[in-house]
Amino acid sequence: SNGRALLDDAYFQGIQTSFHFKNQWLTLFPSFYAMRNIPNIPDGGHAFTLDYSIFHVGGKLNALKSKNIFIDFDIYQNLEDYTSSNNISDEFANEKTGYSVGLQYGTLKEAKNWKFKITYTSLQRYAALDYMAQNDWARWDYSSFDSPDGRLTNLSGIEIVVAYSLSSKANLVAKYYNVNQIVSTGITTETGQRVRFDLNVAL
Repeated sequence: SNGRALLDDAYFQGIQTSFHFKNQWLTLFPSFYAMRNIPNIPDGGHAFTLDYSIFHVGGKLNALKSKNIFIDFDIYQNLEDYTSSNNISDEFANEKTGYSVGLQYGTLKEAKNWKFKITYTSLQRYAALDYMAQNDWARWDYSSFDSPDGRLTNLSGIEIVVAYSLSSKANLVAKYYNVNQIVSTGITTETGQRVRFDLNVAL
């Protein structure tokens, strides 16, 4: 909510489809997300609203499925023009592109299986709505504006995953993240390192 009348408030529309090629060696899922009247800062601390029109293509390549090697990718492009906006500085006006690519070996389908994965991502400031993006890669937030929501764009870095299946319904996952800010918003460039451990159990 941006605190305005219903017809002027923030809203989201989206559409997605998927394509599966022969033997599912390649899956593509293009999407389009239209977001309107979005506050620049969440939870009432905003100074202005803006629109996002994001075209996204994600995919997974199983060309070496027999060897349990997979490649996945995502590409994001915000189609809005911010260059004439008085609220967005020149250094961020064209920061509207993002992508990630991951290489995976192994699966967790059966007990005692191992999975290893490394992913590189680069997500410019307006490639996605930063406080609705994933929140694993860093713990940057809007706490200085009295909001706990994240600032999870304007970053690039890697994710390393090591996972082990205790059974077909339980696994252990360890993740390591190392990220850097693309465009500095302060005196120094923000960085982040995280280690995360998960126990996943399907009932």
